[in-house]
Amino acid sequence: MKEEIDFERVVFLHIAKTGGTTLDHILRGNFHPYEVFPERLSGISAWPPHYLLRYKYFSAHESFDRFNAFAPKPFKMVTVLREPIDRLISQYLYWRSHTKEHIEANNLHYPRLAKEYSLKEFLKFPIPVLQNLVENVTARYLTDHTMKNDWEVWRSGDESEMLDRALKNLSKIDVYGIAEFMDDLVDIICRHFDMPMPSVIPRMNETKKNNMDGTSCFEEVDDFPIDDETEELLVKLNCLDTIIYNEAAKPFLERAKKNGRRLSGIQSSCGRAVAHYARSVFTAEPGEVGFLLFGPYSRFRKGNYTITLEVKISNLPKGMMDGTDIGFVDVSSGKGNVIYTHRGIRVKDGAGEGYHKLYVDFSLEKTVIDFEVRVYTSGVCSFSINQDVRLHERIA
Repeated sequence: MKEEIDFERVVFLHIAKTGGTTLDHILRGNFHPYEVFPERLSGISAWPPHYLLRYKYFSAHESFDRFNAFAPKPFKMVTVLREPIDRLISQYLYWRSHTKEHIEANNLHYPRLAKEYSLKEFLKFPIPVLQNLVENVTARYLTDHTMKNDWEVWRSGDESEMLDRALKNLSKIDVYGIAEFMDDLVDIICRHFDMPMPSVIPRMNETKKNNMDGTSCFEEVDDFPIDDETEELLVKLNCLDTIIYNEAAKPFLERAKKNGRRLSGIQSSCGRAVAHYARSVFTAEPGEVGFLLFGPYSRFRKGNYTITLEVKISNLPKGMMDGTDIGFVDVSSGKGNVIYTHRGIRVKDGAGEGYHKLYVDFSLEKTVIDFEVRVYTSGVCSFSINQDVRLHERIA
């Protein structure tokens, strides 16, 4: 039987497409099912106040102001933010990945529009309700979605007031972080609430996984380029959210300047995964050929970057020279059809004791939505690579 817990109430403000399903899964695992508020959408105000008192954990796509007004006090609030343009593209792709049959059977308006229109057309669609779902969404979650107060809606010209309120409310949230550093955020949350740290952090409700797991309501969506006009539109629609995200990201990004940003979602198609005390690696033995590492299929804006890898090479055939290629690393998009940089991995890059750092510089001339790092082994020797791949942005 599950041990009794004595946590105070926890409220998770779940902003859509931020990796929140993963965090919700971890948090709710610390409560009995009967302690978890069943409403997952934006509807807490419809529940009788006395009925809410029985619950210890609340998690919903609800706004700060609504939670603050209706969730029983005292409580501690948690949220996670995501780079705003990345979040918006992810939302569009999620809607677009619904099958036509599922859309029609359930009369899903936004997936229908995403299915029929390009990203640029979709973002320009003249429907006020849709604007609330694509324009400064984080700021809306951190205030009250659509309402400025009990009788006025947020309108054009209220941006400064919305931003001030959103930043003020963000400062009241007990624990918050950013999706790009989910491992660090989970560690901070678990320490804050004295919860056990999960041995593995699951990646749940990812659009690409939905498309690949055979779920009948989803299908794979084609990649698409983002032109300058669409990029400008994305920046404009997320101007407030970008300020809020940068504020939330400060402590994480300061640390990343030293250590780099860890790329989440790295996978392997050959060899095996091995967990060591100091690091977790993908490793392939002689004769195993293929991509030892690939992913994460993330969005990256134009800029200059450096990837840091840690590799180890062993079991070399006799007489193999230091300059011999044993594989390669490249940076690509479009499922490997667009290559931004490619370099061979040579014996001298990773032979000897321990792991050796490998630095790969590349530049993006425009935004890509399916960025991928690939490391290939030719199978001539044993080859291991740290799963912890780091990304640094370089100042040109």
